[in-house]
Amino acid sequence: MTEEIEQFETVLGFQIPEPLRTVHNVHRWTRLGNSDEESIRSIIARYIEYRRAIGTDDLDLLRTFRNNGNVECIIQYLRQSIRPMVVNTLDNSVVLICQPGGTDFHALASLFTSRQLIMFYAMLGEYFFQQVITQEEISGRESGVTIVYDLENFKITDYLNPYSPIMQIFRIGIALLQEYYLELLRNLLVINSGPIVRVFLQLAKVILLPKAFEKIRIISSSNMKERLLELVSSAALPSAYGGCWTEVDVENVNPLTCCTIRRPIEGKAPPCNIEAAEHVNLSAGKSYSAKISATKGQTLRWIVKTSGKTEFAVTLYDSKGKGEAELLIPRLTIATPLPDKVPEVGSVECKDTGVYGLEFRNVNSSFFSLKIRYGWVLE
Repeated sequence: MTEEIEQFETVLGFQIPEPLRTVHNVHRWTRLGNSDEESIRSIIARYIEYRRAIGTDDLDLLRTFRNNGNVECIIQYLRQSIRPMVVNTLDNSVVLICQPGGTDFHALASLFTSRQLIMFYAMLGEYFFQQVITQEEISGRESGVTIVYDLENFKITDYLNPYSPIMQIFRIGIALLQEYYLELLRNLLVINSGPIVRVFLQLAKVILLPKAFEKIRIISSSNMKERLLELVSSAALPSAYGGCWTEVDVENVNPLTCCTIRRPIEGKAPPCNIEAAEHVNLSAGKSYSAKISATKGQTLRWIVKTSGKTEFAVTLYDSKGKGEAELLIPRLTIATPLPDKVPEVGSVECKDTGVYGLEFRNVNSSFFSLKIRYGWVLE
């Protein structure tokens, strides 16, 4: 196995950092890049940079996921399982239960910025990647993720408009998960779909890549529990669905569904006192960097309003004299579908004196021009 990894790294031209340096990851990245050397090299290099920027290099999410700042603010409004290492012994995958029904996702788009919501997806992806790597180390066999997606009481017709604020953000989040974690998905088991099953599949076909879409299994309500137990071991299936997994005395978790008990969504995004006075237009595929000279100890705060999907990051140029820009805020695609109510805002403490950059890129490949308004202050 070590020899296979070393040969793979020779082709890449760089070493894969621990704990990612496993033969199972080699196989996953090879499939993800369709065995094309340049594609594989690009995928891994982007992922390593992304993982470092979102701060999960040395983060033990199996222990800290629920209390992670990017998770804690969002998870309280959702219904999903949070226990790590729930292993489906039938196929060695780890299990996630999702219950979208009853959550007003439109309200989330008025409460959180797109970066906050997308960072939740990033943490969720990393959480399950860490579980998969851990299970592979324990078992010696390739693992993956099985998702049980319960559509009971989910008003899917409320989410058919692709231009609604939450759907714009949701599609960016799903695209992120598919870019870096697609090969982890083992099964997407859809239950309680009832008469909306066709609409769900139509929507899923638009949002998911073919490789993810083909993992969907629609479980009939007539023999749901029996069918689920053919695909998920009893210990990894909540008792509400016919298994024996329960959560006893876990705060804000339903003991039978093993999912978090959501809070009502209240309030709105806090106001920002920075004026978005600067303007830039970006044609498809073009980039722009707003350069800001700052002194160590200052805090750089910003506001961004954009007319469409924009890749945004914050960098520090050549602070160590190596001719390289250091990524301080991860390079993620964002959107501000409610620019006046929920603009993109953030801050970073300037750890060195130097030139900082607000980096923008139009991620559209053709024709679509972006209008970006932004502003910043140093405090």
